[in-house]
Amino acid sequence: MKRVIIALAVLVLTMPAVAQDTGGLGAGAIKCSQITAEMDDQIRNIAYSWAEGFMTAVNLCTGASIQKYRNLAALSRDAQERFIRNYCLQHPNADYQNAVWALLNTLPIMAHTP
Repeated sequence: MKRVIIALAVLVLTMPAVAQDTGGLGAGAIKCSQITAEMDDQIRNIAYSWAEGFMTAVNLCTGASIQKYRNLAALSRDAQERFIRNYCLQHPNADYQNAVWALLNTLPIMAHTP
């Protein structure tokens, strides 16, 4: 538990400098290399929870504005996590949010039905 708290503190303390470069805050502004270097399941779960919330927010915004959204259930959670991890391993200098955007863009587009 102490390791998790220290890791989270380090991530939070480095975010303001990163946020200035990307215009974002939170796990999405962290470099992929920081996520893939962290082997703790709890840290990875926190990062993936951010990804789920981000993708849901994108769906809510696009569903309201253009009546379309990405089917988040098209891939299992494990498959989504693998996609993000593989993206980050291939693009260590990319922001975590880029990995999530890449995943989101692979998911099928669905029409919003009222």
